[in-house]
Amino acid sequence: MTVSLFLCVLCSKQGNITIEEIFRLPFEVWGKELNSLWDQGEVGKCQICALALCVINDNELRETYLTSRETSIRHAIDDVSKACGLNRGRSTIKEDMDTLIGTYLTKTNGLYTTIHNKVFDFLVYYCSTKILDCLIQHAKLSFIQERFLWNYLPGDLDSDKEGEDFNESGISGITPLHAACYTEDIDTLHILLNHDACVDTRMFDGSTPLLVASFVNNRGGVKILLNKSAHINIGFYHSQTTKDGIKKMFHSITDEQEAKFWNPLMNYFPSFCIGQVKQMVIKVIDVIGKATPLHVTCLRMAMDITKDLLDRNPDINIPKEDGSTSLCVECELGCTDIAKLL
Repeated sequence: MTVSLFLCVLCSKQGNITIEEIFRLPFEVWGKELNSLWDQGEVGKCQICALALCVINDNELRETYLTSRETSIRHAIDDVSKACGLNRGRSTIKEDMDTLIGTYLTKTNGLYTTIHNKVFDFLVYYCSTKILDCLIQHAKLSFIQERFLWNYLPGDLDSDKEGEDFNESGISGITPLHAACYTEDIDTLHILLNHDACVDTRMFDGSTPLLVASFVNNRGGVKILLNKSAHINIGFYHSQTTKDGIKKMFHSITDEQEAKFWNPLMNYFPSFCIGQVKQMVIKVIDVIGKATPLHVTCLRMAMDITKDLLDRNPDINIPKEDGSTSLCVECELGCTDIAKLL
């Protein structure tokens, strides 16, 4: 179904919306529609809460998520409920979800998704105006990577706010410092470090800010972190630990969904070695298992950052999970220049 046809069909279901309004000001119209739902008291807020949970799960919310006793998941549900003006510990989330099937959501084999990708776009926009803090703290990493543009407001981060926790992370373990390294936001990186952000905090896969900066070829970030005494030999976790972390975040995940999760990493490998690394994208976890920042820059064949790391005397003989050292990686990829440095 095309977007235009979909909106026409949806317009017929939502009698108080005109087709002219939808095409002229789609986000504003849907904002009013969702505000109207919000204003319907507890019932409406329960439905908004259900839609918000779909958003933080990046439009793939499994039914089992709603009844999970996992502490991090219950914390996320409680925070979203509170942000929507509801009591924590609600037990009717699934029922709230089911009331939206056919209007906003579909449900197939226990998986809730929006009835169209454009509806998800509307919901993301709406939730960003209502529960932004919950999105930052609890949304899936894939959602944050695709939907967020990180920046800072002058006079905001650089002001000393009492009780501000610059190391707080969500379910994936991503901290503001990880995010600043990923987006190559050097100004924010400086501000966070000036507020004593921890340079060695690890995400669900074991990645530190230095690993993140190395992976995205953020040389400025690498240099700053090294000057702040970031631990140069901390690598990714063992692949099984990472897989367990993914299951904890998503509660249940298929091989296809796991491959989709790791696909964005392929963008950071040189084009001629993608085929080798991507022979089975599902095995990318095994490729980076226990890899240190030096392994990462060697995999990316990033000469300048590799030199920066070598200047700090890392342990060049640490093996990845598959037993390969950084030198083995470069020999396998045929990168003689970095192999000579090693």
